[in-house]
Amino acid sequence: MAITTRRTRYVLAGTWPSEHAEKITVNGWAVVNAPRPLLGSVTWEGPFICGIFYAAGPYDQLAERWRADDATLLVPVTPAQVIDKLEEKAAASGYDFAEIANEYPAQIRLWAEDSGLPWNPKWLADGSEEDVERRICPSCGTNSRIITRGGSSGTIVSACCEAVIPELNEEATVLIEDGKLICPYGDCGAADDIVELDVASRENELSLSEDGTITAHLGDHSFENDGFECRQCTRQVSLPDGSNITHC
Repeated sequence: MAITTRRTRYVLAGTWPSEHAEKITVNGWAVVNAPRPLLGSVTWEGPFICGIFYAAGPYDQLAERWRADDATLLVPVTPAQVIDKLEEKAAASGYDFAEIANEYPAQIRLWAEDSGLPWNPKWLADGSEEDVERRICPSCGTNSRIITRGGSSGTIVSACCEAVIPELNEEATVLIEDGKLICPYGDCGAADDIVELDVASRENELSLSEDGTITAHLGDHSFENDGFECRQCTRQVSLPDGSNITHC
């Protein structure tokens, strides 16, 4: 498939809405995102990436129209595929991926951001054969390599069966652990990557102070809040009840 849209962006696999996921997979449809409504076999509104409008359909039939609408092609990747791409990037630069991941884990994230890849440091622990055996989806038998929070012994979640896990299809409440804001979704769990969205289409980074106050950095209270999102998995989240938010 020749890519003719203006841009592409990697997204974590298994994030399509449950009501469309099966059709997209069975038909091999492409998925795009844009700041304006799009034409497609199925369309929906969802978390902001380059806009809130999504469409899926046969790429060869819709590519020219999508390009005219300034759509971004979304390329789903699994955590295992992200690791593979980063290993290739490290090797191309003459580095040993495992050594860098062990001694300078922050560098792995920088490589991921530079490559436009989603990232979660928990994926670095997703390597042993024993762990992989525990990542068999209990519903369909697919080896997904995606697990819930709590380590490799936690409940297993596969992208193929995501629809049966209510937690993954609702706006969940951010967790607070060790002074950090944690993504509540089982297959993400990113720390300190929750952002405030506002009507000016900005992402304002959030931090948590010792007294429990949440600060939106570079934010401006004169702009209306448009919700909260995990920057890693791009899912909508909510803050704990009673949270105090300041802007600086």
